[in-house]
Amino acid sequence: MRNRTSLTLFVVQIFIASLMFALLGRLFYLQIADGPRYQQAALDIQSRDIVTPALRGLIVDSEGNLLAMNKAGLMVTADRSLLDRTSDKGVSVLTRVADVLGLEYSDVYARTRLCGELEKGERNGCWNGNRYQPIPITKEATENQVLTIVERSDLFPGISAEPVSIRYYPSYSGERATHVLGYIGPITEANLNNDKGIR
Repeated sequence: MRNRTSLTLFVVQIFIASLMFALLGRLFYLQIADGPRYQQAALDIQSRDIVTPALRGLIVDSEGNLLAMNKAGLMVTADRSLLDRTSDKGVSVLTRVADVLGLEYSDVYARTRLCGELEKGERNGCWNGNRYQPIPITKEATENQVLTIVERSDLFPGISAEPVSIRYYPSYSGERATHVLGYIGPITEANLNNDKGIR
C-alpha cells in the first residue's frame, strides 16, 4: 500500500513538474524568443499614425481682398483594399454610397477605380493614387449624408467620412484669379491626349 501511495505521489509530482516546465518554456518563448514581435503588435494596437494635411494660408491682394481662402467641407472616402475584399468587389457598397450622396453609381465607381487598372480611354475621373490610400468620392457631402454613412457603418464597410479644408477662390466683380495664383484644375484625359508635354 505504501509503495502504491509513493508511486502515485511520484507520478503526480512528475505531472506537476512537466506542467511547470511547459509553462516556463512557453513563458521563455513569449517573453524572450518571440518577444519583439508581440511588443511591436502591442505598440501597433496602442498607436497609429494619422496624416493631417496642413491648413493653407489666406492670399490677399494689395487692398486686403481675399483671393484664396479655405472653407470647411466634409469628405467621403473609400478604401479600395477593403472594398476589393468583399464578395462583390464593393459594388453593393458603392451603390448604397451613390444613393446616399445623390450621385450616379457609374461616377462613384469611376472615381474609386485605379487609373492603372483601366484602359487608356476609360481613365476620366479615376484615382491616380495608391490602392492603400483613402480615395475621395466627394468633398462636398452634407452633414446628413455623412451622418447616414457613419451611423450605418455596417452597411458601408470601407467607406469613411471626415472634415476637410477645401481651397476656395472667391469671385470679385465676376472675375477670378485662380490661374494667376497657380490653380488650373485637375488634369483631364483630354489634356493628357492633346498635350504630350504634361507627361
